[in-house]
Formats: sequence, structure tokens, C-alpha cells
Amino acid sequence: MHLHVRPAGRILAGTLSAVTALAMLTAPGALAADSGITGKQWKLQNASAQPAYFQVDGDQLTGSGPCNSISAHAVIDGDQLTLDQVRTTRVGCEGKEGQTEQRMFAALREGTVTATVSGNTLTVSRESGQTTFVSGN
Repeated sequence: MHLHVRPAGRILAGTLSAVTALAMLTAPGALAADSGITGKQWKLQNASAQPAYFQVDGDQLTGSGPCNSISAHAVIDGDQLTLDQVRTTRVGCEGKEGQTEQRMFAALREGTVTATVSGNTLTVSRESGQTTFVSGN
């Protein structure tokens, strides 16, 4: 009887390659081209109060308004940005701070939006209108 023993390193490398390929195929938006949204801090244009920004890293959106923070699961597919599991803190916010925050959070509520990047400008379009953000990086 003859047994052939395969070195463990080859099995592990093959398994990791298969797992990596499977993860890329099953992760929503994983194969989509970079839209220019990720890795930048986007500040609400013409905000009457600060801070008012968000960023997308991987599949997570995080940000802050003048009074509250926001987080969401984000999937980018071309110029489509889909947000779900949106969470915000709920500190009372009035005056210009409240108006700024309401404008920003309305643009980033759950659902799919068209997100168009041109240079350092991001335009988020919904049926209810457009909101513009700018990036300094």
C-alpha cells in the first residue's frame, strides 16, 4: 500500500484562494469599479453649521452632523449607492444646526440614490432633489 501525503501549505493556499474568490463573488458591489466615493470625507456644501460630513470605507458609511452621528451599510455599484441599516443618534437639534443635519440626513436615508462624482464634488440625487457634497482630499 502506498500513501501520498500532500504538504499542508499547498492545501491551505488553495483553500484561501477559493475562499477569497468566493468572498469577492458574494459581496455586493465587490466587483464594481471604484466610483470615486470611497476613502474621502464628503462635506455638505453650503452647510450653515458644522460638522456635516460622511465617508464610505469598504461597505460602511459613517458621518456626523452638527448634533448627531450617522452610520449605514453601503453598497456601491457604478453610480448607484444603496444604503441600509441606517442608524443615527437622536440628540435634539434646532436652528441652523437642525436644518443642516436634516438636509444631510435626508440625502443619506435608506434606499438607493444616484451618486455622481465630478472632481471634488459629489451629487446625491433622489426623487425629492439633489444634495451636493465636496471633498478636500
